[in-house]
Amino acid sequence: MEGGALGLSTGVYCLASCVPVMLPYVLTAGETGVRVAARGLGQFVAGRFLAYAVLASLALSFGPAIQSNPAAQKVAAVALLALAALMAVQGLVRNFPEVKVCAYLERHGAFRRYPLLAGTLAGLNVCPPLMLCFAAMLNSPNPGAAASLGVSFFAGTLVFLLPLPVFAPLAKRQGLRGAAEVAFLFCGLWYLVNGLVLLTR
Repeated sequence: MEGGALGLSTGVYCLASCVPVMLPYVLTAGETGVRVAARGLGQFVAGRFLAYAVLASLALSFGPAIQSNPAAQKVAAVALLALAALMAVQGLVRNFPEVKVCAYLERHGAFRRYPLLAGTLAGLNVCPPLMLCFAAMLNSPNPGAAASLGVSFFAGTLVFLLPLPVFAPLAKRQGLRGAAEVAFLFCGLWYLVNGLVLLTR
């Protein structure tokens, strides 16, 4: 219950950190149907869960000091830079399908796993709400209670992502789909700046 409430309280942060990654995908891939967009969201969620599970294991092993550890910050920075690169290349492929390299990547499904990769990289960015969750897990009476708190926190954060596939039908509007294709580039630039700032701290 405590974890779920904490997850729900992170709504603004989740919207700001994850929606820019997935909404352009939904509005471009969604032209093939809501089901495809929902499957992509499922992969994104699975990637986030994988990243959170790894981070939770590290936090429980080394304590909350891991957040201020320079190595941990570098990992988060590299994850953001990799996410920026992934989004930028996805945007280039979407915006310039006639370019040979872009056509080759699209034809061979190089970005079929974009949601899974994006979810994993986004999840590796240790955010303040996640660290609060880890601190609460450390104070749990036993490993089972800690795991339950972590899972309920994760479930609470999903509330703000699950509605995204309903926007998939908007992909049929050429103007919105074109804006989403460009958004990949601008959102990638945003994550690039954040990654560089974190890297140079």
